[in-house]
Amino acid sequence: MKVRFYLTLMIVTLYAVACSKVPELAEVSQEYILVDDELVITATPFQPEEARVENQEETNYDQSITADIEEDQAQSLDLTLFLEPNMPGFLREIVETGERIKIIENKESADLAFVWGGDCENPIEAVYVLVAPFPTVRDAVSITTVESAWVNPQDEFNRKPLLMAFDTYEFFTSMWGNAKEGAIQQVSTGELLETAWETNQFAIVPFHRLDGRWKVIAIDGKSALDQALDNEELPLSFPFCLLGEVENIEKLSDNPYAITARSNRDLNQLTSVTMTGVTALVRATAHRMETKGMYYPGEIIRDFLMDADFTHISNEVAFADSCPYPDPYQADLRFCSSPDYLELFEHLDIDIIELTGNHIQDWSRADFVSTLELYEQDGFAYFGGGRTLEEAKEALIIEHNGNKLAFIGCNAVGPYGAWATDTTSGNVPCGDYSWITQEVEKLSAKGYLVIVTLQHNEFYGLIKTGPQMLDFNPLAQAGAVVVSGSQAHYPNPFGFEGSNIIHYGLGNLFFDQMDAYTADGIQREFVDTHYFYDGRYISTEIHTLYLEDFAQPRFMTVEERRLFLEEAFQASGW
Repeated sequence: MKVRFYLTLMIVTLYAVACSKVPELAEVSQEYILVDDELVITATPFQPEEARVENQEETNYDQSITADIEEDQAQSLDLTLFLEPNMPGFLREIVETGERIKIIENKESADLAFVWGGDCENPIEAVYVLVAPFPTVRDAVSITTVESAWVNPQDEFNRKPLLMAFDTYEFFTSMWGNAKEGAIQQVSTGELLETAWETNQFAIVPFHRLDGRWKVIAIDGKSALDQALDNEELPLSFPFCLLGEVENIEKLSDNPYAITARSNRDLNQLTSVTMTGVTALVRATAHRMETKGMYYPGEIIRDFLMDADFTHISNEVAFADSCPYPDPYQADLRFCSSPDYLELFEHLDIDIIELTGNHIQDWSRADFVSTLELYEQDGFAYFGGGRTLEEAKEALIIEHNGNKLAFIGCNAVGPYGAWATDTTSGNVPCGDYSWITQEVEKLSAKGYLVIVTLQHNEFYGLIKTGPQMLDFNPLAQAGAVVVSGSQAHYPNPFGFEGSNIIHYGLGNLFFDQMDAYTADGIQREFVDTHYFYDGRYISTEIHTLYLEDFAQPRFMTVEERRLFLEEAFQASGW
């Protein structure tokens, strides 16, 4: 299984800021996945509370990047330090050094200088991001367009001024000079998001101020959400270096508590989760696997699914040794899958399997229990179902890069045979949602970023219904940062409660429903990648796919994506 992760915390001196990657998965068992005591994935109740990762140091970016100064461990360095006047406020705060280092305004007479650019091996980057309101179709622009917006409003930005908070504009003027009158609109940080949504304007924000209601816009094909990119590769990354005589820098490096710093985009604090829609390896989809290979459904999108730290799949069907050879023309809706098909999930490096589907016990409860055993043997984490109702209700807890995630789900529509009881297997009935709402509140109060999935009513149209909003929205209000519908064969729209995102249904992933045989538009699929940083939900990337040959999704063309997003955003009420 893939569980790629970075060291939970990077706190290094300005002389030596380094980013290192942690080794791959170290230990796997049926009850938990443990990596060097740093990462825990477990379907509780198998994992006791004390087994979870502790001592994950947090950084409060509301107060920006801060100094870590230990009064009883650092002695006066008898050094003077010059700070670049244009240094962003969230970087300037790292040098609250008390009497150990005296801050002076004369660069020439300072022992050390913390300046923009310069020649140093490990700079500290101030990373900024081009953003737009979430329901924006455009995905990318060039750096030339961004720079030209400093002079005149650009077509790509709806011929409107680029928005910036006051402190962001002050920094960029030091980099690019004063903007031409009317090209940039300055507002307070607190008003930036609301203003952008009201006026449909693009903006530039520091990475650590991202919010789920922003859409991150790539520049020259590079997105700040791409975990494969280092800060220096991003177009709006500005390096700051500590310069001075070697002996003075050595003094600083010998006193690790004097000054510490990190970029405002620290990959060691970033976590990504890709969530998908309905998977049912049955009928024509299964027949294609038998005739074209077990990996056929995922051949085109495999690399994409593997990019995230964690990839979720909602598998609605149990694996059964007695499952017959698939019939692509099967008329009844009693489903099973061959255990051989589990190879597909392994090949795609799936991490998390959701069990809220309607068909999980179609074949038998015994086959569902044996499916759980297969998941455990192969190291798949799961949630939303179990051997008993109590087990099925338990949240799946993941702690990664300092981000505490909790997955929990339920089935609102049955059938009765899919639901667990106190003594029998199955998934969790949502009931009146009181139990799951209470769990969301409890987990949120403990600092978990809660992701809720619902198996809700199905319908064939890109709309959101009253019953959906009555059931989904209160869970986001209760604190779930992501509420995602797993029932939808036909893709559904989006919504927000504050900054918490709601996707009422993603559509199919691997299931054989085609336009000509089911409903026009059903081959369209959403896949969502959610990003979490420094203990917050910060962004969602919407990926758009199109199912071909009853089994194999491909990426949409630019025009297909444009039309799909426009329809979805309009259906969302935007």
